[in-house]
Amino acid sequence: MNQNNHPTTIDENRYSEFLNCIGIAETMPVGITESELDLEHKQWEQHSGWNLKRVPSCWSRLIQYLMRERGFSDDEWRECVGFARNRNDILELNAWTYLRKRSKRNRSKFRKLDCLTREILENSIIIDFEGLKDQIPALAGVLIDQEFEQYCFEERLLHAAIEKGIEQKEIRVYLEVLLDKAIREERTIIGYSIREYEVFCQILPDRIEDISEVYLNAIATKWFRKRYPIEIEKLEIKGLKFGWKPNRRIGLKELLTLEPVSYPYPSWMKGVGPAKAIRRMSQQLERHGSYELASKGAKRAWTMMIEYNAIDVRGLYFLLDWILHNE
Repeated sequence: MNQNNHPTTIDENRYSEFLNCIGIAETMPVGITESELDLEHKQWEQHSGWNLKRVPSCWSRLIQYLMRERGFSDDEWRECVGFARNRNDILELNAWTYLRKRSKRNRSKFRKLDCLTREILENSIIIDFEGLKDQIPALAGVLIDQEFEQYCFEERLLHAAIEKGIEQKEIRVYLEVLLDKAIREERTIIGYSIREYEVFCQILPDRIEDISEVYLNAIATKWFRKRYPIEIEKLEIKGLKFGWKPNRRIGLKELLTLEPVSYPYPSWMKGVGPAKAIRRMSQQLERHGSYELASKGAKRAWTMMIEYNAIDVRGLYFLLDWILHNE
């Protein structure tokens, strides 16, 4: 099987039907004994490291069954194979294919900072979402191989995004593509909180296991508390006022501006409120219908929020690089 069709979206009901046909009596290989099937199954599980359905399908029998009995077109079954390949749902062999068995439980065993290595960081996907509380993010900043990009997911913000050269994406499609890229290229998705992880799980609930396997929560407070207790204690004694927001938890910005790290964090960024800027611009666009007619204050807040997101993403890379140098 050397199909090159790798769709990013698919009819989930049809795809489920395709997966359910793998290993059924009408599609399994013929002329092979039960003991031989058991041996092959054990060997391929050990080789792949996956849990596999015990009985595989013969490719030729599977395709014939899909087309003759289930009404799949040639394009449909090829799309399903491409999608299954992207999702790592099947183990492809020359003549057979096994269905990968996945846990249905909602687990959250993502990796943490103590798992970080230089190789992981250099090959990572660093992501930071901005948006309103308890809503799907409006924007994401993403750093891959030192290339930074931003994407807007909110239709209402389209004109403001275009004005800043930010590409509009459908969030489910984009996160699906990003997750597939991480799996295919053995990259780690890094965020500085559980928020980014929760967004992936909310948008792609059927892929929580995949998400958990590639996500790393880079919260570094514990690391700094152990190595720089005096500096962390000073932040806590101040009540974490940090000049603009009282009683705030120690976050990425506080750690970046600690004296040992000394990241050049612009002082004007300390007062930026991403959610407020997004809400403000959204209201202006709804009221006026164009970015040009939005108020100067809303435009300024929007611009600062975009720069704030970029600095946070690059700042997280800087912090993790600094931590690895100072282990």
